[in-house]
Amino acid sequence: MKELNDFATCIKRIKESNPTLDMDSARVIVRIINDFLYTTHDGIGTVNVLGQTFEYFSEFHKFWHENYIDILDCIINDEVCEHVADALHDIYIFAEGKAFSEIWDTCGLANEQVCRVRMFSANQDFRGSLKFGSLAKRYGSDPSIFDEDTLVSTKKS
Repeated sequence: MKELNDFATCIKRIKESNPTLDMDSARVIVRIINDFLYTTHDGIGTVNVLGQTFEYFSEFHKFWHENYIDILDCIINDEVCEHVADALHDIYIFAEGKAFSEIWDTCGLANEQVCRVRMFSANQDFRGSLKFGSLAKRYGSDPSIFDEDTLVSTKKS
């Protein structure tokens, strides 16, 4: 939380020292926001993502990585998932097999494995930039990268 606290404190100080913002203050605030979201620096630290180590690209990235589990408080509700699966199956039957018929190479993964890979990589797959074959290969070499129990236990330890 230190990164977010530092960011919020900087913005608060500017606002307190200049209650009616002028253009100079606005420029400083925009620079601070930009730095927080998009700027890295020496010693910022690293993160392991999908089996590779990367330097954090910003203080926000570091903050998010360290706190996303608590912030999102994500719960997978198996009953709701079953209802969604039933609805999608009904659409498939109604369309006589033509719905969802795009040919897609699953790279030999079972349906549940494909789901895991997509669920844990979709938030990093900007504009389809990640190739599924590469992700499937990573799954094959270390399935724990895509296992929610492993991810949560690793994060909390």
